[in-house]
Amino acid sequence: MPALRYYYSDTISRFLTKNTEEIIGKLTLASQHDINDDTSNSWVEEIETLKQIENVKSISLGSRILRTETVALQVSSIIMYELENGGK
Repeated sequence: MPALRYYYSDTISRFLTKNTEEIIGKLTLASQHDINDDTSNSWVEEIETLKQIENVKSISLGSRILRTETVALQVSSIIMYELENGGK
């Protein structure tokens, strides 16, 4: 079975309406490691913090997938483009 790149995935609107315990349950089931109280408590704190953020915008690269070996070059290119064009 291939490893998941995430422990939890959902839309922002669904994430905001889900119960924190339900999200923790999905994270725990997806994890391949033992979950102790510190881990669980940190997840709860992060989830509650994320739910308090207002005006969240979703961004996507669409079908583009950045790989670790190409992301630095891609980000550098974007920064150089923005600097040269004044963000226009």
